[in-house]
Amino acid sequence: MRISGGRARGIRLSCPKGRILRPTTDALREAVFSAIGPAVVGVNFLDLCAGIGSYGLEAVSRGANGGVFVEKNSRLCPYLRENLQKVSKSAGVNPKSCQILCGDIFKLDPELFSPAGLIFLDPPYEQFRTNTSAFVDVLFRFLPVDGLGVLELPADISLQLPNEFVCGHILGKTIGKNSPKALILRRRACVSSSCAAI
Repeated sequence: MRISGGRARGIRLSCPKGRILRPTTDALREAVFSAIGPAVVGVNFLDLCAGIGSYGLEAVSRGANGGVFVEKNSRLCPYLRENLQKVSKSAGVNPKSCQILCGDIFKLDPELFSPAGLIFLDPPYEQFRTNTSAFVDVLFRFLPVDGLGVLELPADISLQLPNEFVCGHILGKTIGKNSPKALILRRRACVSSSCAAI
């Protein structure tokens, strides 16, 4: 797995062997950032269920101002720290512009964080299947009005999202139990329709 664009393009990310991790594919991540475009530049991000940090580190490489990575699995946090150092060095940015929290996203208080204009949420697929509404609620609570949210999920899942979410893009696969797709959402103060069954 490598950073696909920006100043740290080509940097290989360290990851554990075995099935502890289901990393985002390089192709899907590149499609997501192509769709986001220059909106990543200068933004503060929040990378929830960060894993080894591929989404947030891609944002760092492409000009994000900084952000917070949150990962519950303590076995992944050392890889995340190592990757942050590598990408920051290659991109010429201060790694202290980012913070790593090894904790549970469901126990986070949005009031303790500065508003993030870009939020990534890539939960473990099986946990997402059994607790879909709770994950969507986390994204809703943390994403400010006019912020962008990237939600990665299995292609076979259809969602009814809050009316405040406007779905701009659906990327990746459209079929397959564990094939990945990503929704790019913008939160509006008030809209009349939802991204039903996407």
